[in-house]
Amino acid sequence: MLLAFDPGKTTGFAWFDEDRFKVSGAGQVVMDVVPKLLKTFPRPKTILLEAFRVYPWKSAGLVWDNLPAPQVIGMIRSWADECNVPIIELPASVRKTITNDVLKAFKAWDMTAGMPHARDATRHLLWYCRKEFPERFIEVLKERGSGVGTRERHSA
Repeated sequence: MLLAFDPGKTTGFAWFDEDRFKVSGAGQVVMDVVPKLLKTFPRPKTILLEAFRVYPWKSAGLVWDNLPAPQVIGMIRSWADECNVPIIELPASVRKTITNDVLKAFKAWDMTAGMPHARDATRHLLWYCRKEFPERFIEVLKERGSGVGTRERHSA
């Protein structure tokens, strides 16, 4: 199982069954619930985590902020250490490369409806799957009648 997080005040999460090559679930919770949430998951093979960066042009907006994203990242890192699970940090920008059509092809669009942070975590999962398992990824798109991500329609 792969497990992805979009950390923040509202934390999105999604998990992927590699054997069945499908998004198995997704959701989002307020940050105070994250420690309890983590205990509900079986040990994942890998955790994908959206990296937190303070960019100069956004730094003024963070003055007096309690920075929930780094707090949640700390919770997830602590749990990953306890479970001996590797973490892969992904830039926030990679989620933009997974289109709505790709989410629909993987049957994750309806699953994440009304949950933007869950949707972002799912986009991170699918970006990683496209990178690590490109043949299977394109196979799913073709099976589901989506040319997205295939040579016919350029890249996802």
